[in-house]
Amino acid sequence: MPVAVYRITGHIAEKYRDGETRPRHHCAGQLLARVNPGMHPTYLQNTPGLLRELAKQIMASRVSVSSGGPIGYLEPAAVC
Repeated sequence: MPVAVYRITGHIAEKYRDGETRPRHHCAGQLLARVNPGMHPTYLQNTPGLLRELAKQIMASRVSVSSGGPIGYLEPAAVC
């Protein structure tokens, strides 16, 4: 179950943590939706119409992630 939806707008930097061989990416973006206590999703008021509808679809779905971490990217070709 998704707990947040972000709109990634750019790549800021990559960094390596001790003992890891692959970089982690720091990205710029906008929070579109998130789950609050009680598992109720909320949506930011300033989210444009189409993005708001897409965020609602994502938050209502069951998403499986194979990225090796807690973040699932909808466009796998993107760095972030």
